[in-house]
Amino acid sequence: MLNRIFAITQFKNIWLVLPLLLAVLYVPQAFWGLHIFGDKSAVQLILIIALGLVVYLGTYFILRRIDAVPSSMLRADDSLQWSATYFVPVVSVIYFVLIGYVLFTAQKIALLEAFRGASQDDIAFAREALFKTREGWEKILPYLNAIFSSALMPFALVLSYVDRRRYRHYLLFLFCLSLLPSLEKALILKAMVPLIMLALNGYFPVKRLFQFIGVSILVIAGAFLLTKSGEGNNLDENVKALKLLQSQKLAVDKLKRDRQNVINGTGDDDISKALKQLYGQKSNLEKLKSAREDAMNGRREDDISKALKQLNAQKSNLEKLKNVRQAAMNGRGEDRISKALKQLYAQKFKLEKVKQLRQNVMDGTGEDEISKTLKHLQRKRSDLEKLKREPQTVTKGKDGSRVNLLEQERTLEKQLAFYIKADREAWANLLEQERIIEKQLEFYIKADREAWPNLLEQEKIIDKQLDYYIKVDREAWPSLLEQEKIIDKQLEYYIKVDRELLPSLRQQEENIDSQMKYYQWVDSHRHKYNALGFGRMAFVANRIFWIPYVTAYDWLSYFEQRLKAQFLHGATSSLLAKLSGKQPFPMEREVFKYQFGAGGPQTAAANATFLVDAYVNFGWFGVAFYSFLLAIVIYLIVAVGNPAMQACSYYFLIQISMGGLPGVFFSNGMLLLILLSFFIKPKRAVEVTGKTSAI
Repeated sequence: MLNRIFAITQFKNIWLVLPLLLAVLYVPQAFWGLHIFGDKSAVQLILIIALGLVVYLGTYFILRRIDAVPSSMLRADDSLQWSATYFVPVVSVIYFVLIGYVLFTAQKIALLEAFRGASQDDIAFAREALFKTREGWEKILPYLNAIFSSALMPFALVLSYVDRRRYRHYLLFLFCLSLLPSLEKALILKAMVPLIMLALNGYFPVKRLFQFIGVSILVIAGAFLLTKSGEGNNLDENVKALKLLQSQKLAVDKLKRDRQNVINGTGDDDISKALKQLYGQKSNLEKLKSAREDAMNGRREDDISKALKQLNAQKSNLEKLKNVRQAAMNGRGEDRISKALKQLYAQKFKLEKVKQLRQNVMDGTGEDEISKTLKHLQRKRSDLEKLKREPQTVTKGKDGSRVNLLEQERTLEKQLAFYIKADREAWANLLEQERIIEKQLEFYIKADREAWPNLLEQEKIIDKQLDYYIKVDREAWPSLLEQEKIIDKQLEYYIKVDRELLPSLRQQEENIDSQMKYYQWVDSHRHKYNALGFGRMAFVANRIFWIPYVTAYDWLSYFEQRLKAQFLHGATSSLLAKLSGKQPFPMEREVFKYQFGAGGPQTAAANATFLVDAYVNFGWFGVAFYSFLLAIVIYLIVAVGNPAMQACSYYFLIQISMGGLPGVFFSNGMLLLILLSFFIKPKRAVEVTGKTSAI
């Protein structure tokens, strides 16, 4: 039973792959979609798939029954066979040089952005920037990459594995490595699907089969995690976005009310406050300009001219002081310091005389005023003592009053006590006076010594201040004009903002309303793209089992609603458009915008199965013709019997089931590979005995 199931994977049964893919990806979904949508597009999609399958299967059975092209005719003569020995290295070198150039010149690399913690949108933009946003001659790079990575490299890889070349594992490793920078989850299938199919057809042991499957799962899971796929696939995120937009709308409404109050003259906002402040600054500046202009014309003074006048006066006074000091230093005149010194020297000279007299008194060789007065008082006391020894008498004073001898004695004693004390302290007082005079002399001698350097230092300070204020005086007018320019620019900006703010707020409000409508639309319609649920695992299920169908449905809806059911006659393919002389129509991009709006990467696309692509271009005839043509191609692949080509065909069929036929045939190199398969075959033809597969 198991062998019968896996017999489907034999190369001779390649023709079954496309019907199985359509059956898994579209048939159940088409009937469920008919239940959900219930419109013309849902019905059309069922009929298109049915017609395509009937024509494809019918054509293939007829070709096989009548043996339309004998196998002997399809096998090239041995003399025409090309050597895979050179083909594999040449293709590999060209491809890796191409990838190296692309990575070296890329603005961003999705893999590196993911490691840096970039958002899903940033990773998506980086992915598109790797190939699709190239300009000039580099526009050819996406096509070269498509042909090499989808056709030539898988073919070379399969040849190296079938012939068991020594470098095959290194080639596989490098090829897988080259597919990682874009973080496209399905790209690893380009390398692994052909090898898995070889294993299923008996070219490798079972162990190798599970190794290939394991590597594929690991790479896809790693890319899934790095790109944060499915993280935003949650209705909670939509609710958060709506709440954020509602808060933004409230903020804009408040700004609008404040602006309206300003317009009505009943309030201020930040802009009106800034304008008032700037007008105040401009008014102050006008006053400063007027004062400066008057100062320049000599009509009155401003702060700068006053400072200059004061400094010039200080300099003039300093010059006088310098002249006086110079005269004093040259002995031609005196200043305050020299006068003070002269006076102190005179005082010191007198003090020396007084000291000498005092010294003589102390030595008993002379008299001074104190000693003379003491002698006089002592004589008077002696006379008074004589009078006291006589009978009591009363004498008259000079003023005629009567003075008692006792009173005279008390007065005389006081005078004696005073002069005795003065006599005792005279020398100490003279020494104290001498110290005071010495200190003053020391101070004035130092002042005399430092006066000229101090005057020069003061002159330097005044000159510096004069230089500064002269510079300020010279630059004041240009500086005021510069300030005026700055204020005028700010005023111009705020006047413009003031004029445009209300329309700008209205525009912001419209934008917010538009975004709110989108998220409200998501609330009601998001199930269209998430029929299998929400969350990361559901995201994977939706991407595999629902998105291919609903995208095909959207193609038909867009065709009916936007294109008014007007067939495009090959315009969805750039090659067919050029051959027919038509302008290429970016259907994949337009459907993406129809689905999700104009946001997102400008190269984002919504691919649909080849049958729908055939219908929007050529109608029912196109569906039948594309199916007929594909049946012939699959028949040729089976008939040629080249295992390398047959192994590579499975990935092409996956692409065809979800993309346009011309793109896979030409851009992805399927027809080129079929042609090469006639001339390049593995040297080693493996015949699997008994079981026809590794399983």
